[in-house]
Amino acid sequence: MGTLESFMKDHRDYIRKKWVFMAICAVVTAVAVIIEIGTGRYSLSFTDSLGYFFGHLTGNIPVDPGAALVDSIVWDRVPTALGGIAIGAILGVCGCAMQSSMKNPLADPYMTGIASGASLGVALMLVAGFAVAGGGAFDVAIMANAFVFAMIPAGVMVFFTIVNRNLSTNGVILVGIAVMFFFNAVTTVLKYYAPDSDLADMYYWSVGSIGPLNWKNLPIVLVVGMVSVVALQYFSRQLNVLTMNDASAQMLGVDPRRVRTYLLVLVSLFTAVAVCYTGTIGFVGLVGPHICRMFLGSDNRYLLPASAMAGAMILLAADCIAKNVTMAGLPAGVVTALIGGPVFLFLLIRQRKSDW
Repeated sequence: MGTLESFMKDHRDYIRKKWVFMAICAVVTAVAVIIEIGTGRYSLSFTDSLGYFFGHLTGNIPVDPGAALVDSIVWDRVPTALGGIAIGAILGVCGCAMQSSMKNPLADPYMTGIASGASLGVALMLVAGFAVAGGGAFDVAIMANAFVFAMIPAGVMVFFTIVNRNLSTNGVILVGIAVMFFFNAVTTVLKYYAPDSDLADMYYWSVGSIGPLNWKNLPIVLVVGMVSVVALQYFSRQLNVLTMNDASAQMLGVDPRRVRTYLLVLVSLFTAVAVCYTGTIGFVGLVGPHICRMFLGSDNRYLLPASAMAGAMILLAADCIAKNVTMAGLPAGVVTALIGGPVFLFLLIRQRKSDW
């Protein structure tokens, strides 16, 4: 009996540590939201940001013109903060799903060539004037091009996984890399003939920023963010089974090819939505799951939601840093790349083989 009680206590402590880690991520993200809405060309202290945010939320909108102006500035920054949570969560949970399903620590949401496809779509719109959604507003046409062309390389990968039943996980990754290089080559050709003004627009879009998020597109981003976490969490148990070899997974009633195909489609869809609104923000979906795996292990029942929280935390923190680096600020994608590279190398060195 003593041994059983000791085992149950250890198990409860094991689960409690996982929840504590996720709670810490949630608290840090909440703090980052307040810092985010107080950061910009007109900066506010943490307490002022908190006061104006909850004051507006509860209907206590100031009448004084000066205070009303500050309240308006704070409230206009709320979509960036909330949208940043959703985008970070999408990238984090999709990166975790790709790493777990492919059993590859280098996998991330852009592994399917989504970023290169979206970049080509934007380049075609800016340079050649080609729009898949003609007749709409310019920003809508840009997002439509990015989304449609982002799904093309993903569709190629899914096609190969269906046609070639013997294609390994490494083969799937190589297909994605091949498509990525092809799309990047076409985009480079377009950049070569593009005027300087269009090159600047393409560069800004390619590095990624949550600045374009606003009250109009926030509902879509939030809904996709929530759906991505719930949908991929549904596959958490199958992902745990996929950590074994495919033959063992089939013996346990899980079809590896079918699960990976479903995940490729879902990850591609969710990531394409994120990319078409914010551009390519690298390393969030790569580093976030690795950080969580160091603390939580490889159980996807906890790893997937934790990766979503970590992704949101990392992206908001990066955007806060980006806004304070220079007077004009930097895109968040620049900071995630600058910090994410060294952090990822450190995590790979510290990574325990048992975590996989």
